[in-house]
Order: sequence, then structure tokens, then C-alpha cells
Amino acid sequence: MRTDFLALMIWSLVGCSGANLGAGGRPACSPKLGDDGCLRIGAQGTGVCLEQEEEEAQMTVKVYPRSSQTVLAAIEGEVSGYDPVPESPVLWEVDCRPRHSAIEFAREEGASFQFGALSPDGRVLFYTGARGVMALHLDNGAVERVTSPPLLTSEGCWGATDEEDDFARDVVTGISPDGMRLFFQRGGPCGFESDWISTPMVLLHPLEPGLRAEHQPHPVTEVLVDAGGTIWLADGGRCSEPGPVDLMTSGAIWRSDDGGDHWVIVSVDPADATPMIGPPERIFGDSKRPGHVLILESICGTSGGTMGGSVFTTTDSGKTWSSPVLPESLWDRGGVDEGQGIEKVVVVEGNTDRFLMRLRYDSNWVSTQDGGATFSGAVKEPEASGAPSLRACTKGCCFVATADGLMRTCGDSKGAIRVFPNASTDGPAPSPVEGSSAPLPQ
Repeated sequence: MRTDFLALMIWSLVGCSGANLGAGGRPACSPKLGDDGCLRIGAQGTGVCLEQEEEEAQMTVKVYPRSSQTVLAAIEGEVSGYDPVPESPVLWEVDCRPRHSAIEFAREEGASFQFGALSPDGRVLFYTGARGVMALHLDNGAVERVTSPPLLTSEGCWGATDEEDDFARDVVTGISPDGMRLFFQRGGPCGFESDWISTPMVLLHPLEPGLRAEHQPHPVTEVLVDAGGTIWLADGGRCSEPGPVDLMTSGAIWRSDDGGDHWVIVSVDPADATPMIGPPERIFGDSKRPGHVLILESICGTSGGTMGGSVFTTTDSGKTWSSPVLPESLWDRGGVDEGQGIEKVVVVEGNTDRFLMRLRYDSNWVSTQDGGATFSGAVKEPEASGAPSLRACTKGCCFVATADGLMRTCGDSKGAIRVFPNASTDGPAPSPVEGSSAPLPQ
């Protein structure tokens, strides 16, 4: 953008022009980029225009409420990649009154004001800095770093360089309505500029310096109780590249036989088939037979090929597993390099031996009545494919899968405690500050 100010500095050019509006308040106006590459309010310009190379970078405008007469606006491209555009982003204060004008409010080299979140009281803007999340205090222009990202390493990244200055980026994605949790993605480019790997993170108490703490959520995507009272859960995990990837776990199955106090990881490794390598898409328990469980594996698209989408069944609570052999006529309909390419499964009447399934590149459903030993031809599409089970109850206790673990409530108690992950798992034990039962936003 056309400006002569130096980078690496934060400028506070004006004081508070009117009462600050909260993050949920409506902006006083909505500046947009015109066809000429200039920031406009309606048909009238503001004096801010893009340079030619910035126009070619598909820039967008992010607007934050500021006062009853002004807004803050950031004009930037994507934050991912090795070379963010522009190199020295500007946060503009735009006057919404007639004779619209804009003045530079803040600037920081390598930052992104577009990926930010305003505190509920409208006084602090958390934004994506070059080396961590930054907090810009709008009343006085003071800036402080609130997170410190680590160096990127080759762990979990197929092309990291391990260079000394190759830091991860903390990309701000939102803030809770009460201002108690700031959400961000910690990651960076892996090998290619378009390949971006990141881990969901939460900064607790972002507005209170003495209480701030980084926390990595541990998502549970499904929970069920089988006919014998055993609790099964799907342990998060995502696998598509490029895009956000939870590096805490690639996705796993866990089982508890004592009401969630202790957990053991279940290895899904059939003797005569490829083991489960991707996160579970669905888990089904037989409604009458204890220990009978069916798992559908996610289909994962990676730079090395597409894999997964296999079905696995057990009849002994996960001690042994089998995987049905698909008819030769279905082999090319899954569209995967490794695995079966099954995209949807519906269990019929709670019997894991009877299920319908649809492959990735096939509009038809096929069915089996004997656990996958034989399959019928095309069948009618089921009326409802079903959603993952996020709540299950047994022996007076109910379990709820959330974006940050498994919560348990027993009896008449109104309080919920997090029972997964806990000290019996390979994951971290719940932090005392994380005692709330409220799930994180997805």
C-alpha cells in the first residue's frame, strides 16, 4: 500500500474517537475494495489504494468496530505461505462520516491484522504477529506479545527445513464471547508454499497477563457404549493436506471398561489386511452383543496419494480385527491408492453384521448381512446416514464428546468433569484451569 512509514513500528496516531464498541457490535460502516484497487465506502474513496503487485494478490478487507464514527480496516492477502502480502501490513482507521478519510493506525512487518479478534469490550485487538499473537491496546497504542511460537521442525511436516529462523506462525481465528479464551492455529508451511500444517490452540485468560496459559485442545469426535457397558471413543485427528492438522494424534480408538476412569488405546491391525492408518470416521457398537464394534476409517488425501476408507470389525472388544474383502467389481470405485475408499456406512437395526455402505466414487449403496463375507448389488439409499454419536450413557453416568475431551456427568450432579484425556492416557492430564464443561467452538 502507498505509505512512507517505516516498518517494524506501531503507530498510535489518534486517541479514542468515541466510545469503543464490543466485538459483537456492528461496524459504523463497511469499507470495501473498489475495482480500481482503492478502499471505498460506497462510491466515495478514502485515499487508500493498493500497489500493482498487491492488486494481483487477491487482497481482501477485514473490518473491526472502533467507535460510533470510525472503524479499523486491514487490507491483506493470505497469511499462509513464505511471503505474506503485503510485507508490512497496515491497520487503517477509517472515518465513516461524509468526506471519508483513512489514517494509518498501526503497522508491523510480517504481521497480519486481518487474522485477528477484538476483545468483547472493544479495547484490545489480538492479531497475528510475525513471532506470536500480539495484543494491540487501542486506547494508547501499546503492543504486547501474548504467545511465543516454537521453531518449526521436521516432526509432523514432510518438508520442514529446520532453519534457525523458521518459526511457526500463530494465526488468530477467534475469541470467546466472555473473552476468556483466544483461539488460534499454530503452524507453518511444509515444503511447498500452499501446504500449511497447523495445530488448534487456545490461549486462556488472554486479557489477564498473570493468568495467561497456552492450551492444546484434545478433540473427541464420537463416543458410544456397547452392549456390555464398555465405552469407546474416537480420538480426534485430521489427515487432509494441505490444511489444519491436529498433530497431537493422527486419530485413534480408545476403550474404557471402568466408566471412564482408565483408558487403553486399541490397535486396529487385522492379521490379513492393512491396519487402520487414518483417524476414525465413525464407530458403531452392536446393540445386543457385547464387544462387537464396527469402525469406518477416514479417507485421507495427501501429497503422496489418497488412502483409507476401510471398514474394520471386532467381536472380542478389539483384541482381534477383520476387514471385509470387497468384490472385484467395487475395487475401482473407492478412488484411493491404499485402502477401500468407503465413504459412508449405515448399520442396520443395531446389528454390526448388517450394514450398508457407499464407496467414494459410486452413487450406489451396497449391503451385507454377514459382516462383509458377501455383498449384494445396488440397494436403495438409506433414509438417514446418521451423524456421529456425541453423547452416550451407562450405569448412571453420561458422557459427552467435545472439541476438548470427553466430559462425564453422573447421577444428579450438575457438574461435569473431563475424563479423557487423563493420567491413564498418553495425552496430557486435564489442567485445573480447564475445569469448565463448556465445549470449545468447532
